[in-house]
Amino acid sequence: LGFLSNDDDRDLLVNHSDVVATALVNGIFKFLDDNPRSKIFGDDLLIAQQPLRPGVTATPTTPP
Repeated sequence: LGFLSNDDDRDLLVNHSDVVATALVNGIFKFLDDNPRSKIFGDDLLIAQQPLRPGVTATPTTPP
């Protein structure tokens, strides 16, 4: 969307948030109009499982 460290972006985000919000809504509507629901949600969403990170495993301790 923008960077608060950039003077122009910060001005747009802070002082013209209605313009930013309208642009976001228009972008979402355009995406939904261009991509039918059946195309987006027609197939099962499969997410590959990430391998587990190697590292130290915690072991429970018993109080003395």
